Amino acid sequence: MFAGTPALDSLKWYEDTLSVLSKQILLEKGDSMKYAANAKFKKLLKSAIQLEGAMDYPFDSLFTIGILDSPDKVFRIFNWHIKRENTTYEYFAFILYYNKSQKKYYINELIDKSDNINNPEFARKVTMDNWFGAHYYTIVGKKRKNKSYVLLGWDGNFWNTQRKIVETISFNNKGVPKFGASRIKWGNRSKYRILLQYSTSVTATLRYEPRLKMIVFDHLVPPRPELTGIYHTYVPSGKFDGLTLKNNRWIYEHDVDARAFDLKRKRRTSPPRKLNGNN
Repeated sequence: MFAGTPALDSLKWYEDTLSVLSKQILLEKGDSMKYAANAKFKKLLKSAIQLEGAMDYPFDSLFTIGILDSPDKVFRIFNWHIKRENTTYEYFAFILYYNKSQKKYYINELIDKSDNINNPEFARKVTMDNWFGAHYYTIVGKKRKNKSYVLLGWDGNFWNTQRKIVETISFNNKGVPKFGASRIKWGNRSKYRILLQYSTSVTATLRYEPRLKMIVFDHLVPPRPELTGIYHTYVPSGKFDGLTLKNNRWIYEHDVDARAFDLKRKRRTSPPRKLNGNN
């Protein structure tokens, strides 16, 4: 893999072809047409990211997919979704991983099995073949003493409910990912990932705030107490909660002071690459 020195125009050819297919995945009428385009897209994308230079090539015209680089340049995620006719979503991803000591690249595909994962916040055995799918838009970088990264993502879920997701991830030396790699302390309980569920009629914040050194998100509430647990009614309360890294664990903090860094003013910022939902 990655032998030789492919010309830049080889990657450009792949990008141009992938750009056409990515728009078909988004705009075609009917699931069968979308999935036919997606099958071609996956095959070509996997071929493209095997080429030398793929870790750094921008793929700028692929604006319908998320392309994220880890802050330490160890891995790159290529991530996209299909919105099906029944208003549910399926997610797709390749991870291109570089082992510095071996000077070798590895490619692993993530297979969305969200429908088969019960109680996902507490699910331990989430692997690349049994992935809780999402469209990621941020990677929170690995610190020197921390063993895992954090992915922030969005899930369209259903016609009346959407979700933001906090997922931890680590890798073995062949780039095979482990999800739920670092537990999150949420009050008196520990979770392997966080799902923030809310109405499709509103937007909600989930982002890493470097000045706070904290993952910050809207505190979501039902409009009336009797609607507690009916997540398609949930909306931002105007307050913020957060997750802070302490002793290699992310710790939930309630009611973060948004005024300190003017978080309210930035609530309407959009995720990169035109994803649905706001970060």
